Amino acid sequence: MKTHLKYKVYGFVSFAVFLFGCSTVNTSSLSNKLEIKTSSSPTPLGISQNNEGKFIRQEGWKIPLPEKKEKMRVLERDVMSETGNRVKRTITIYNPIGDFFFYIDHPTSNLGIQMMSGLLQLESIWEVKVKEKIYSYTVIVRKAVPNAQTDESILTRHEFPYRYFDIDGDGKFETLVADDSDILVPSWVTQ
Repeated sequence: MKTHLKYKVYGFVSFAVFLFGCSTVNTSSLSNKLEIKTSSSPTPLGISQNNEGKFIRQEGWKIPLPEKKEKMRVLERDVMSETGNRVKRTITIYNPIGDFFFYIDHPTSNLGIQMMSGLLQLESIWEVKVKEKIYSYTVIVRKAVPNAQTDESILTRHEFPYRYFDIDGDGKFETLVADDSDILVPSWVTQ
């Protein structure tokens, strides 16, 4: 029971830090913006949500990749694949050079996950691959809330990830995950 209360307190503190921990940036003059839009209807055409909370878009999600980026580090680790084999996964972490803002209107905004939609600042992008085959991108962003009275946007201090996966190897990143659940390395990557 005490553990449950502890998580409630941590959740409240995290929300308070998110709510009050913000910085300001002028986004009106940025040339490094990308606009990504999807339908904002309750059930957007071509987008579905499965039982595991993953958003599926058959034509694939557009990945916010900046043209100018700097490689920060490379991580390697043995992980499990869908076929039950251990494989070496490589994660290359990039940071954009300069501020990189993009606008995205994800269907998740209709499901109460407001953090994933609107004006976002890209903090880093993680390219995930096995045997030189990219099967996932993890995008670390901060929400930017436009200030109606100025040309500035307020950036939250809280960074959050969302991940894109190419589950079937067709080159389209059709699966979007908004939590930290683990997805095994797809079998097409290990072939």
